[in-house]
Amino acid sequence: MMLDSVSISTARGRALAMALVVVSGFVSGRADSAVLNFTNTTVNGIGQSTVTVQSTTYVAGTINNAIFRRPISSDDSKSGSGGFRDLYTVDSNSGAESGYNRDGVMDSKAANGFFPEITVGDLVADSTGLAYVFAIDTNEAGNATDKFISLDDFRIYVGGPTAPSPLPQDFAGVDSQLGVNVYAMNETGQDNHVLLDYSLYSGSGQMDLFVIVPKVFFDGFALDSQVYIYTEFGSYGDAPGFDPSAGPEQVSLAKVDSPPVNPFLTPIPEPSSLVLLLAGGALLFRRRR
Repeated sequence: MMLDSVSISTARGRALAMALVVVSGFVSGRADSAVLNFTNTTVNGIGQSTVTVQSTTYVAGTINNAIFRRPISSDDSKSGSGGFRDLYTVDSNSGAESGYNRDGVMDSKAANGFFPEITVGDLVADSTGLAYVFAIDTNEAGNATDKFISLDDFRIYVGGPTAPSPLPQDFAGVDSQLGVNVYAMNETGQDNHVLLDYSLYSGSGQMDLFVIVPKVFFDGFALDSQVYIYTEFGSYGDAPGFDPSAGPEQVSLAKVDSPPVNPFLTPIPEPSSLVLLLAGGALLFRRRR
């Protein structure tokens, strides 16, 4: 299927740190499915997904009220001093890979130096203070045919102060046992994907994607409530080369000892056809069908 464009006409209002936003590519609401193309290549007729904020263009988009954004040069996206809190990796030798932040469940591992158990109180806010930031580091072969990987699901669950025992070992168990699903990249009937290119960043250890989720989704939960982050990679089937081909993908929390990540656009925590907050201006959009 072809992906239709999204555009926003000139507006002089502002929403927090954002004034004028122009979007190309697709930004989904809750009724449609979307493919956000964060590679530098047209994929299956889908061009690169970009957002322009006050004359600066970012590779970014939104899905179900969360922002997905590729890092830029001003982001502190490398591991190292004051590094990311690494939660887990997922790796599979047999197609798509999935798991959540516990060692030995599904395709997940939490090796030495990883700290998979997190609570609401551990989450790291963005520069607006309105959202939490999660980071993904891909680890693919990097050659012309095996450099791509797709993120096919990203879900957050909030449970009680202790984890269930035994831990669930499949998605059905994850969805029914870990707690309240406060964010889902794919809601019922959706088939959303984010397409990534490992070769655009300097190897394993530099983040390839920020996922920025509104804090309001976590309202009402105690700070000691356990947080579980479920991911799935490598199941995009509308173009070749997006399956796992090398090392594991990694999920982390944003750095706490660096300037907070700037989202450059603002999610709205409510159902809408376009999840950008503008104080003025006309909105024109066409949906993927």
